[in-house]
Amino acid sequence: MKVYISGKMRGMTEEESRSKFKEAELHLKALGCEVVNPWDSEDDKKRQCKEWDDYILYDLQLLRKCDAIFMLDNWQDSNGAKCEHAFAAGRGMEIIYENQRFRSIPKPILDACCGGKMFYFDKHDKRVLFQDIRRISTKLCDGRPFEIEPDIIGDFTNMQFPDNSFRMVVFDPPHLLRNIGKSKFADIYGSLNPKAQPKGWQHTKYGALGQSDWKDYLRAGFAECFRVLQPNGFLIFKWNDTDIKVSKILELTPYKPIFGHISGKRANTHWICFMKDEKSEWKIKATNE
Repeated sequence: MKVYISGKMRGMTEEESRSKFKEAELHLKALGCEVVNPWDSEDDKKRQCKEWDDYILYDLQLLRKCDAIFMLDNWQDSNGAKCEHAFAAGRGMEIIYENQRFRSIPKPILDACCGGKMFYFDKHDKRVLFQDIRRISTKLCDGRPFEIEPDIIGDFTNMQFPDNSFRMVVFDPPHLLRNIGKSKFADIYGSLNPKAQPKGWQHTKYGALGQSDWKDYLRAGFAECFRVLQPNGFLIFKWNDTDIKVSKILELTPYKPIFGHISGKRANTHWICFMKDEKSEWKIKATNE
């Protein structure tokens, strides 16, 4: 999908405007879109533009070659962006507004909380949209470099994708409890204080669950993952039951797994496959209603 970015270019510094357009460009490219950023367009025709009318006509020629337009949140403050919006609407193009859900996602697989992408053959696989709530670059206790570099920053309990977007969803949430009495968290970090700032390698790599709300947190994560999964699509779930048994986790979703596999030195890492079949989806909706 080829997407044109539209927004305010005057009334703010060029650096501020370019930065906002570039941020949108990187976000759209992460989703697999081909992007037209008008700040980057430069040819003989544009160099001949002198008046505002010349520039808007030039940009509309760029826009007409696209499939969709992405409206930055300041577009209504720009006469040019309003012209581009009206032009796109008149042509029946898809109009995507900043901070709203996309109607179509070009990539077939979502990793809802990718972390360090440690089990991927290719950490830059073009078929996968990598999402995480963190973006970090650091070193582990043994000096090895470690980074979390998602395509997009996002919360798996509230994702900005439409229903039925992906053919596969990978869900590998944090598994260590942070401040509950029976947690191994104290053994690893030396404190159960919820305000503690743990710097242990396991927390750095895997994150940690919140306080006693872990059930609601993971239940919401499951619900969102199944919401964005297409009917007859597969959800691959990974869980380590150091703190919480996998049987307790499976109670948090009405979907039933197809099969699973246990791995790890202590045989406590579970790989579980679900399928969002249409019949189950119908039953779940009927139950909720």
